Amino acid sequence: MTPREKLKERGVQSLTISELVAIIIGHGNRRKSVYEMSNITSAILLKYNVCQLSVDKFDKSIGLINISKIMACIELGRRLQNSNLSTQKIISARDVWLVTKHAMKGNQEKVLALYLDGSQRLLEMKVIAKGKGNCADIDLRIMFSEAFKLLASSIILVHNHPSGKLDPSVFDLDTTRTLVTISNMLGFNLLDHIIVTIDGYKSIIKT
Repeated sequence: MTPREKLKERGVQSLTISELVAIIIGHGNRRKSVYEMSNITSAILLKYNVCQLSVDKFDKSIGLINISKIMACIELGRRLQNSNLSTQKIISARDVWLVTKHAMKGNQEKVLALYLDGSQRLLEMKVIAKGKGNCADIDLRIMFSEAFKLLASSIILVHNHPSGKLDPSVFDLDTTRTLVTISNMLGFNLLDHIIVTIDGYKSIIKT
């Protein structure tokens, strides 16, 4: 069964990442079949965060036209997601967990910033740091420049604990205190800093 046949019979949700890429690419070239190209490309997509993807990350053997198609699909999905997010209100730590838990899966610790307007509607989510263990260093320029660009009123920080433990580390607590002070100085309200795992969440500020 080809990916197109599978999509028609079982729905798009049934397709693997490689099969989705195969549909986007459409056909192979003289060097590689469409399935070889889609397998190479899906491995790259799984390796990098969406924010890190650029043309130079892809295998050149799949061709610039196919790379452009894939990048365009990714950007379209990102914009549609942000459009949908703009109507979503974030009222509680549980809301944050439901919105972010799947984006925070994996063995690498990530820090995500949620930017909210004055009515606590979600404007955008952005990965602002990555690291190992509890050593994810937040780039304050990225964090606050995005807040200014979006005209955000408040920010919620979220980071995952790959270990599955929800207790904040000393580093987490110190970082939170520092960021609350800096946010206030710059005119933003740091509403919360939340630790998330696949199974649960814990607020650092609102405890």
